[in-house]
Amino acid sequence: MSQPSAPRIGSAPLALALMLAACSSAAPSSGAPTAPESAAPSESAAPSEAADGLVLVAIGDSIPYNASEDCPGCTGFVDSYAEALAAEIGQTVTANNWSRHDGARTIDILEQLESDQALRDELAGADVIVMSVGFNDQPPFADAHDGCPPAVNDAMSLEEVVQAGADTTQACIDGVVPVIRGQIAEVFGHLRELAPDAGIATLGAYDSWRGWPALEGMDAATVETLYAAVTYWFEQWNAAVCEEAEAAGAACIDVYSAFNGADGTEPPGDLVAADHTHPSQAGNDLIRDLLVDAGLTVEPS
Repeated sequence: MSQPSAPRIGSAPLALALMLAACSSAAPSSGAPTAPESAAPSESAAPSEAADGLVLVAIGDSIPYNASEDCPGCTGFVDSYAEALAAEIGQTVTANNWSRHDGARTIDILEQLESDQALRDELAGADVIVMSVGFNDQPPFADAHDGCPPAVNDAMSLEEVVQAGADTTQACIDGVVPVIRGQIAEVFGHLRELAPDAGIATLGAYDSWRGWPALEGMDAATVETLYAAVTYWFEQWNAAVCEEAEAAGAACIDVYSAFNGADGTEPPGDLVAADHTHPSQAGNDLIRDLLVDAGLTVEPS
């Protein structure tokens, strides 16, 4: 396994959460919980109530979490997809949401799959698995990597964090992507070991830097260089995730193009909530529709 995870703040990438501390405007972060909010899943029904139906398990970062402070009053796509799936197949679908609101990166999800027996038991009984990973792995990086800018930390200003992102070269990203790709391959390996017949869908990550009001007024050339770096990251990362998903017999959901356009340069606009990180109701509904369109083949376990 690769290097251990570094401290994060909130459910957004560390760099974005650092920006929240550096400015007063809404930022791509939802604040720091005092402890990981992942000890137990949120459930639409108890597993025993779904004995004659299907079980959907969501895992990963906070994109599927649907915390009330992230998107007040919203129905998350995990629950709405379960409802749509139930209507399609004519059976009860119980949604158990094990996603995390603690800044989890891919390596954290891997470690959770290796150590959390309750989650492993839940996945072993799943008919459908929806996963979101990768959003918190994006540059500027919270770990030191050869050929990359120094790791960001919570003592850095907004301008310093943005500059670190702008200084992240394609060569740096080309070195980091295989590291994270190795982690996601292990994640898929665990999922297939635990749930060999489940329908699995993994979400690609989207870019919430673009259109973020906190970047307004900063040096335009630096911001454009930052945009170019993160666009390259998302292109390389999402391609790697989809290739690993295909190898595992899983569906790869192209949330990136849906939120940022075909070339990845469009701001997500009203598809993200006021924190400019998590899906808004419109974003949740769009992700639900993408999952429905994926047409997962599921059979009761």
